[in-house]
Amino acid sequence: MSSAEMDQLLQAKTLAMHNNPTEMLPKVLETTASMYHNGNLSKLRLPLAKFFTQLVLDVVSVDSPIANTERPFIAVQYLPLLLAMAQSTADVLVYKNVVLIMCASYPLVLDLVAKTSNQEMFDQLCALKGFVLSHWRTAYPSRAAAIDDESDVEQWLVQIDQNIGVKLATIKFMSEVVLVQTKSSSGNEINSSTIPDNHPVLNRSALESEAKRLLDVLLNYLTEEQYMISPVFIGIINSLAFVIKKRPQTTMRILSGLLRFNVDGKYPLEGKSDLNYRLSKRFVERAYKNFVQFGLKNQIITKSLSSGSGSSIYSKLTKISQTLHVIGEETKSKGILNFDPSKGNSKKTLPKQDKLKYISMWKRQLSALQSTVGVAQKAAPPVPATTPADSTENMLDQLKILQKYTLNKASHQGNTFFNSSPKPISNTYSSVYSLMNSSNSNQDVTQLPNDILVRLSTEAILQMDTARLITGLSIVASRYTDLMNTYANSVPSSSSSKRKSDDDDDDDNNNDDDGDDDDPMDGSKKIKIQAEDIGAEPEEPEDDDRMQKMLQQEEIAQENAGDANQPNPATKEVAPPFEPESLTQDEKLKYLTRLTTKLFELSSRLDTTPVKSPSSSPILLDDDDSSSWLHVLIRLVTRGIAAQEASDLVREELLNFFVQDFEQRVSLIIEWLNEEWFFQTSLRQDPTNYNNWSLRILESLGPFLENKHRRFFIRLMSELPSLHCGHLDALKPICLDPARSSLGFQTLKFLIMFRPPVQGIVRDLLYQLKQEDEGLHKQCDSLLDRLQ
Repeated sequence: MSSAEMDQLLQAKTLAMHNNPTEMLPKVLETTASMYHNGNLSKLRLPLAKFFTQLVLDVVSVDSPIANTERPFIAVQYLPLLLAMAQSTADVLVYKNVVLIMCASYPLVLDLVAKTSNQEMFDQLCALKGFVLSHWRTAYPSRAAAIDDESDVEQWLVQIDQNIGVKLATIKFMSEVVLVQTKSSSGNEINSSTIPDNHPVLNRSALESEAKRLLDVLLNYLTEEQYMISPVFIGIINSLAFVIKKRPQTTMRILSGLLRFNVDGKYPLEGKSDLNYRLSKRFVERAYKNFVQFGLKNQIITKSLSSGSGSSIYSKLTKISQTLHVIGEETKSKGILNFDPSKGNSKKTLPKQDKLKYISMWKRQLSALQSTVGVAQKAAPPVPATTPADSTENMLDQLKILQKYTLNKASHQGNTFFNSSPKPISNTYSSVYSLMNSSNSNQDVTQLPNDILVRLSTEAILQMDTARLITGLSIVASRYTDLMNTYANSVPSSSSSKRKSDDDDDDDNNNDDDGDDDDPMDGSKKIKIQAEDIGAEPEEPEDDDRMQKMLQQEEIAQENAGDANQPNPATKEVAPPFEPESLTQDEKLKYLTRLTTKLFELSSRLDTTPVKSPSSSPILLDDDDSSSWLHVLIRLVTRGIAAQEASDLVREELLNFFVQDFEQRVSLIIEWLNEEWFFQTSLRQDPTNYNNWSLRILESLGPFLENKHRRFFIRLMSELPSLHCGHLDALKPICLDPARSSLGFQTLKFLIMFRPPVQGIVRDLLYQLKQEDEGLHKQCDSLLDRLQ
């Protein structure tokens, strides 16, 4: 790493990161790849591999400076080189970086394959995926040898917990494959639902089947692994949380597999101490409990999971979570170290016979995983397989036929469409959108690649003039209208009859208002009459395009309006733009006060008589959560209202609202003050609003605080983002009050123990209290002793 070449690469990377990374980083990658293949630099292959894989990971990751549209192409470019590095490296860091690159780039590359139908690209992706997945149960790259007989058992057991980082990266990759190759209703992420059924390269059913098998591999590992490998167990449980959150259809499969996971049935690793086993077991139990709590909190684990065993799964997981919580609290109170090592562990080692079963189980899992990858790669697509040359030849033939047909029709139609009928021949998309002779064209453009179809469409739109484009769109709209009217007449209803009568009235009014035959609306009425007459034959309108007439008349009107010296009597008067009168400052404050008052009234009604809405939305202000509007109001007053006078007016209302019910609204007070402090400090300003209103809150709460409020007041003082002398001075009247002194001193004791930065301020306050009241010497001295 100290050579001149590596130093130059590091400098180039630093320069590219800070100066135009979009153009510079790909060049650095190309240079590194060429240096890696250079035979003269064989001694630098390992440093170059480390540098290259780390740089590719930085480029394809989510927080990369490279644009999202460019990242998949960069990842595809280096798939063969990454596979070669993974197959030849013996370095753990290089291989782990390759696996992490696959985690970040797999959905991008698969989406690119779905859009481009590139078989070679998909084969390269599957080759690297298969290599990674086939080694996840081994200690690769440290050791990839197979276990053949019993003599190799001890060597294998020694290294099953090695290269944990690589195993965790592989688990993350497997969960990413499950997410990408599973259907999802969300349109914001890549999933298998975006792949068409007749895709020439990707077989959606095969990909979804592979995702299910990989999910089963993760779940079976929890059940079948005999030894307590806590990092792997925790990694799988955490990955399953992401899967079950983003793919709800996997809930029953995951929860059923998790119920079979017996933490107490795992054996300690060979050569590990009892303390190591106890700690490992405790960490896994905590991850198990957190997973269940996550599912309960996010309404994933509910009583209505299924009609059969859903309630049983819910009750079992809830009971397991409660039991693990109790065990954790008992362990915390006793201490993990408080056990008798002489008693040891009841499961010291695995018998020889069980070790042989463990080896056969491991071989079975590995072969199943390799077959899973192989089936996904070799699955035949639903369309006939063709070589690239045959595919290109067929595509050219189809384009030539389409070109010949289009030119033939264009030579006869001139400036009009060949098929301009406002009524479709049938209720199909091709009939609605076809402006040629759809019954005789027989052009199946679905066999063309998507990129060719996009280019054909964009070129056609760019070369077509606006009037002609609007003409075609109006014909398509007329055909849609005809189909809708046909459906409405076939299913009569009162609402459709009412709409029809309203349309007839509108037609009569238009006929009475204007009798000019050249009115562009005549074409619209003609189309409507034809649409209502279902039995009539399609007619081509005499005056082909009503939209074209409207455009021509609009152009004439604009030309006449632009000539100031020749007034046009037909030109309509245009009303001047409406300019509302601006509000005065007093009026603004008045309306802001009314708005704030309305929000508080709304909250009071929701607090007293909550109404459960069957379809509540988290963004509405009148949903079940009566404090939702308050979060918006806090964000508005802290960073949404620029005028200080107006924002202080809302703050005053917030203060009065909080003081009315301090115990129930302490969380909202803390949220408000944290927002005030964070916003101004993030802008490198003095938190004046926080200082002023936090003191106002403490002064307002002072007369109402009692000893029963100890829990809430200590929470408030402990979670304030910043404390200074003024905040602690608010405690002085409470400490001097004999009825409430215990509240004040308990709060000071808490601050001494858990907020060391304010200990100096607390010391000064205690000396002041000793001087002002001699009866407080004992309490002050006990706290001062803690500060020594």
